[in-house]
Amino acid sequence: MVMVVGLGTMSAQSDSLPVNNRFTFRDGLYRTFSDFQQNHPVWKWEEIAATLTVNAQTSIAQVEMLRSQKNNSSLLDSIWGFAYEGQPFIRVPMDSTRRAVAIFAGFTIRGAICLYSYERQVTDTLEMKAYNPLTGKPFRRGTIKRSSRILQEKIMRFEDGLTRPFTREEVLAWVERDAELRRAIPLIEGDELGEKLRRALVVFNERYPVRVPR
Repeated sequence: MVMVVGLGTMSAQSDSLPVNNRFTFRDGLYRTFSDFQQNHPVWKWEEIAATLTVNAQTSIAQVEMLRSQKNNSSLLDSIWGFAYEGQPFIRVPMDSTRRAVAIFAGFTIRGAICLYSYERQVTDTLEMKAYNPLTGKPFRRGTIKRSSRILQEKIMRFEDGLTRPFTREEVLAWVERDAELRRAIPLIEGDELGEKLRRALVVFNERYPVRVPR
């Protein structure tokens, strides 16, 4: 089965390419998810003044500034994402990361189901006790807040842009049409879960490719 996103007929495949990790997206800024589906950046990098850092190992981009060179207007709050050196990045909600700069996460698996990850800041409240050294009993209590970062992994459906947590249940729901994966995923155990779920996404994407315009 082949799904052609944004194209009218199967005959249009000659003007499109399958989305996978070998596919190179057009570099630039995508104003909307639809622009991304069409592989049509609204602004090219040469039209932009940008201050950003891209970590190739984590596929995370930190962006301080994106401005149009034409009129100096800020574009940072006007885009869905961008492609940098062929890799697409999706914007992460600011309230998830609690950082002063905008965070964009690169898709590490691309196809009908895309995978991306980023660090999310969480705050825990801990109870603290001060003990009397003579009696061993607490004589003072208080609470402190402790912040830490946890890895947040998500999947995105290329068909409509819906995002969900990267869990066994969510992956199973999205690959439900594939009988082999539907049988295999519930049997995954222990430490193999994450890696085998990633492999399941790759297999599904190969069997049910989506295509975008060249």
